[in-house]
Amino acid sequence: MSKKSVAKTWETVRIESGKLIKWRLGPLFIWCKKINEELRVAHRILESTNTEERTIQSTPKNIDWMRFTLHPKFDKIHLVPAFPDRPVVIQPETIFKLTRDTSAKIYVRVPLWIAIELIGVTKTTLIEIPSVTLSNTWFGSFFDGRLCYWITSGAQRVYRKKLSRPYLAVCPILLTNNSGEELSVERICLQVSGLSLFFDGEQLWSDDVSILYKGAERGSQIEATGKPPHEATAARLIGQPRQPQKKSFIAKTFASLKDLPGLGIIIN
Repeated sequence: MSKKSVAKTWETVRIESGKLIKWRLGPLFIWCKKINEELRVAHRILESTNTEERTIQSTPKNIDWMRFTLHPKFDKIHLVPAFPDRPVVIQPETIFKLTRDTSAKIYVRVPLWIAIELIGVTKTTLIEIPSVTLSNTWFGSFFDGRLCYWITSGAQRVYRKKLSRPYLAVCPILLTNNSGEELSVERICLQVSGLSLFFDGEQLWSDDVSILYKGAERGSQIEATGKPPHEATAARLIGQPRQPQKKSFIAKTFASLKDLPGLGIIIN
């Protein structure tokens, strides 16, 4: 019978032959075991039922294992959080308006991707796994838009501390209207590829993000600090941006529910 280990989420674990390692991050279960010189990895996203959860606590017999040859120089393994590989579109809990030259801070919880990383003399990433199944959505017009993910956790005006959810990162975003006209905040496209991830021992955070809206034609000026947010100044860096970019850049960020066709269409 193989040994079992329930690994703490972000800790490094030594790979031992015959030892089954298991992680749980909210709805995502990951299993890993070494057999001879081969590493086997499996995962499953829990949909909802308690019956399925009780079954999945032990390794399911019908699960599909991914098999990787394991070089002897890699003797440890750990998980690394990452933001999704596309922008995410969010909707505030309640639609609100930003009048001219005013600001508002919102908090968004973004589901993460989980990279499985081998460690030895060097590091290598085996695979990335989304922690939840997200729907696809289109942001913008048919002629000037992009494929994004739609997330159901609405943007909140007040940060509410919840029980630790290691598969979600809190993004504090300062919105400022510098357009000279009223801005209705209905849909927000958040460019997550340039954000870092920080861990304060309980919660994952992005760096502080500021979005300066300049108007429908001029877009928004977006800036990420690269430092822990004010709400978690002692947090340590745990995940680098997917795509390091300029400190400040311009992109379309806001859209109305009645914009051109294609906005907000959910594609399963």
